[in-house]
Amino acid sequence: VYKRQTVNIEWRDAWRVGSYSQLAAHSASGSHSSTGANSSAHSNVEQSSADLAQTFDWEAGLDFIQSTTGQSTTGQSSTDNLNKNELPTALQFSKGANPGTCLHAIFEYWDFKDHTQLLEICEKQLTLYGLAEHSTEGVAQWMTSVVQQIIPGVQSDLPFSLSQLEKHNRLDEMEFYLPVGLLEASTIDALLGGDNRFQFQPLTGYLKGFIDLIFEWQGRYYVADYKSNYLGLTANDYLPESLIESMRDHKYDLQSWIYTVALDQMLSQRLADYSPEKHLGGSLYLYLRGMGDHFSDATPDSGICYTPVDIEQLEKWRSVLLRSRDVEVSV
Repeated sequence: VYKRQTVNIEWRDAWRVGSYSQLAAHSASGSHSSTGANSSAHSNVEQSSADLAQTFDWEAGLDFIQSTTGQSTTGQSSTDNLNKNELPTALQFSKGANPGTCLHAIFEYWDFKDHTQLLEICEKQLTLYGLAEHSTEGVAQWMTSVVQQIIPGVQSDLPFSLSQLEKHNRLDEMEFYLPVGLLEASTIDALLGGDNRFQFQPLTGYLKGFIDLIFEWQGRYYVADYKSNYLGLTANDYLPESLIESMRDHKYDLQSWIYTVALDQMLSQRLADYSPEKHLGGSLYLYLRGMGDHFSDATPDSGICYTPVDIEQLEKWRSVLLRSRDVEVSV
């Protein structure tokens, strides 16, 4: 007599095209401990974020959900009890993925110099993203103060700001595909502190992404990423120490290394004498709401999180992310 047995087999294929946004969203979903409506809101945002990450500023959208459900990564209260008209544009500007994407578009299409052009871009993008209630001149003044702020960390004979860049030494929204062998959450955790922040299925295939801005200055190349995250109402909320905490909360430290390796691989193909020690400058995460001239007590590095390249760590990330040192990255 033969007994029929049922065997449940779960097929998993690790080969796929993934992205930082998917890895971070899945990790957030797996590690979040809240229940009820708040948990459901997080789950929905994280899943949508993974699917639309290349179009919308998904991390800003997650910040918005946290603020509207009574949560905050920094413990700051919202601006609901304040008169918005009393706040500078940087702090009263709408929160969420859509407004964040609007700001990205303004920087992408602007040359960082021409104010008339900036006004036209702001008017067009604010209308396009349904944000016409915001003052075009106010947003333009904010953007101007951002690009004129001196950025520490960039090696330069004289103080450097984004407004000094010309068309020939900037590259906006560069798309990349990094070949990945077997990328596992435990490996990422080990490289970024070993505190089990990452939970995602193993990935073999490619990591794709778009880098907001790559620029060259005096022979060194930098990655810059614009962040519209709202961290609070005071200058202290945008000090480098607060930004480092935000970087960890949102897993931007992983994003920073993915982008750095993508830049490293691109330069290795395009510069005959490429040397990371000579040519790699590091990554800049620009928290836009903390940048500008609206805080009277701001420090010179307000809103700026600069991470220099550690060559020893770069070698480790190369070996973890790249399928083979002989396989080229597609850019």
